[in-house]
Amino acid sequence: MKLILALLSVVWCVGCTNLFDHLPAEDRLRLETFELYWQAIDERYPYLGRLDADWSELHDKYQVSIALAEGPSDFYHVLAGLLSELDDPHVSLRIPDENWRVDGVAATSLAQLTPGLKVRRWGRKAYVERWPVGHEPFVPANLTGPDARYPEIVRIEGFPFAVPLNSIMYRGPPGSPVDLELRWSDGQRTHHTLHRPERSGSAPGSTKGKPKKKLDQAESAAKAGAKLRPGILTLNEVKLEGTDKQIAWIKLKSLSPRRLGVATSEAFVAEWNRVLAKALTSDGIILDLQGNGGGAMTLAMCVAHCFLAEPAQIYTQQRTQHSLLGPLLTFTNTLFHETIWRPRSDVEHRPLVVLVNADTASAAEHLARVLQSHAGALVVGAPTLGVDAGIEVVEGPDGSTLKFGSKSVLSTRGKSFQDVGVLPDISIKMDVSDLRRLGFSAWLSEVKKVHKREVRRAFKYLWQRQSGSTAQPTGNKGG
Repeated sequence: MKLILALLSVVWCVGCTNLFDHLPAEDRLRLETFELYWQAIDERYPYLGRLDADWSELHDKYQVSIALAEGPSDFYHVLAGLLSELDDPHVSLRIPDENWRVDGVAATSLAQLTPGLKVRRWGRKAYVERWPVGHEPFVPANLTGPDARYPEIVRIEGFPFAVPLNSIMYRGPPGSPVDLELRWSDGQRTHHTLHRPERSGSAPGSTKGKPKKKLDQAESAAKAGAKLRPGILTLNEVKLEGTDKQIAWIKLKSLSPRRLGVATSEAFVAEWNRVLAKALTSDGIILDLQGNGGGAMTLAMCVAHCFLAEPAQIYTQQRTQHSLLGPLLTFTNTLFHETIWRPRSDVEHRPLVVLVNADTASAAEHLARVLQSHAGALVVGAPTLGVDAGIEVVEGPDGSTLKFGSKSVLSTRGKSFQDVGVLPDISIKMDVSDLRRLGFSAWLSEVKKVHKREVRRAFKYLWQRQSGSTAQPTGNKGG
């Protein structure tokens, strides 16, 4: 039976090839891009088994929409919609600005609205804090006060909301409508329509103009041996309230060479060693990874081996699909690779607290997990974003670029934290109901207070453990 289906598939594919040949060049290019990206995910994405829908059925569903797409906006919205079904923040699509142009008219974006739409992202979700003046939605009649604030965006243009693909949905022909599906505090869902600006400007993700110039300058400086971009790695000495202890608070905002402003790791390692040497004069160290979206695993390893008490084994698992005679014979091969993160022998260790939140992602999550399991660190905060795979880049025939995680990174026990995140030792509750009640500024202030209290409790436990006591932290976890 399988052989018959395979033969039918060959006939169907030959028919598709002939059909593609008779399509206009632009439509053929779009279908080729769609097929290439779908196939890359199908063959090498390690988490398809976690999807609620069948990836092959999604192919058929979205292929029809691709064929009916009118212009680049429709096409890229459908393509991003397919990828958004994966609900994976590691999946992104970069589209050249010129691909959006229709008859010489540049696309515009909701992000350009003034005074504008203001969205607060938290992990994989997004909540609207402010609407463009005169374009507010109808609030359900039963909701008043705080309950009517910060609705969640669950769909854009009919497709699932997904970071960072939502920015593609914001873009489109000047003045065209954008459909948002909102979920309110009581679970009700409503539709709301906004319109893209009539005038085009530099849209988010543009590779032209000032942002690119700044990036070029950063790369040039890095090649010349300059230090990291200012503010990306900082150290503050703080006095722990209620004690006579001095704490070194290291804030590391990224592990991405691009964001760090370096082309090689040498500049980062030099600055990290300088910061660490100063931090080791304190009674304890806070490594703040809140909002750190990850980057290079090699840089995460550079940080980790300064704290490790024992070697940490890191495994990568990659699934590849091979075909013989087209679809007649296919087989899947899984490759494993082991890397050992080793301790640095010349570093004097200090009690370590690692701060994380729902925006701590990727390599920063791996760093937090390794320090938690192999360095005796206490992790404080909220569960992290939960994206654990190494990135693969695929270039499309239309000039776009797909990025997705193709190498699952596993712990010594073979566990992945995809979709789960790193669970903290001391959990701090970050509830959207508090956000609605307090508003963002007051909520953020309250979160910082809770952090201080829990960090103090974590250090007291670590100092007790250092002195020989094994008592667990007292009091209730969380905020």
